[in-house]
Amino acid sequence: MGWGDRNRGASHYDAQYLSRNATYYCRAYQIDGYVETRDGRKTVKGIHWIAKPLGDDSLVCYSMGDRRGYINMLTGEQAIAPQYRHAWVFSDCLASVDDDGWIKFVDATNQWHSSTRERATMPENEPRCPAAGSL
Repeated sequence: MGWGDRNRGASHYDAQYLSRNATYYCRAYQIDGYVETRDGRKTVKGIHWIAKPLGDDSLVCYSMGDRRGYINMLTGEQAIAPQYRHAWVFSDCLASVDDDGWIKFVDATNQWHSSTRERATMPENEPRCPAAGSL
């Protein structure tokens, strides 16, 4: 029996490197992705997709059900619980989030820094984290 025969039908996860301490595992079009730390702990489970930041920011936007939150890619730990209907990737230490229809800017500790004066109006089918594409 060859390698392919032994593993036919077995679950296959794709790995996405976050840092030397954490890796994101997922299966295409599944809602069972998770983050695993270097010591083998699964820290965040039930992830649908992630969007990594660009530059020096270290918080990864992720989707869990219909809510968005952030994972610290350096530790693999949840940084901001999934509580936002829409959220975007961090840039220059801030991220835009939709807080009950209001677009606000939060830092890595989830503290607000400013907000728009108008309520958000976005089509329901539009991707919420630009780097996530159409996931």
